Amino acid sequence: MATLSLARDVTFPRDHVYDIVADVARYPDFLPGFQAVRVEGHRGHELIVRQSLGLKGLRQTFRTYATFDRPNWIRIRTTERPFRTLDQVWRFEEPKSHQTRVRLDVEYTFSDPLVKRFSERLFPFLMRQSMDAFIDRARRTDPRRAGHNR
Repeated sequence: MATLSLARDVTFPRDHVYDIVADVARYPDFLPGFQAVRVEGHRGHELIVRQSLGLKGLRQTFRTYATFDRPNWIRIRTTERPFRTLDQVWRFEEPKSHQTRVRLDVEYTFSDPLVKRFSERLFPFLMRQSMDAFIDRARRTDPRRAGHNR
């Protein structure tokens, strides 16, 4: 199982950053590779989301299950192809007022050797790009900015 940990300190309120990561329906608007997202409903306390990701002519559609503890953490899991397992945990800590430490811990394995070979270098790069995209969206939609657009 591969792991990846990322952390960024940003100057935005924790609730604001949390809400951007929790707003899965908007992922195709700003996250690299996201082509479509459809919220399918709930299973107990989990949000069920079907998402389609595409890169270099390849498209994968799979279902994820997300749990939320606003504004502390979000956990996203799947066992559907192209993954054998995917477990992401986003954590949002507030060391100072209007500052947030965003942490992403990911454990993952891919379902087949060809996908693994193609994705083992690409996946960490995409996770870093995603972290950057979330932070950029937080900057662009910061409620403290006059006249911001969501």
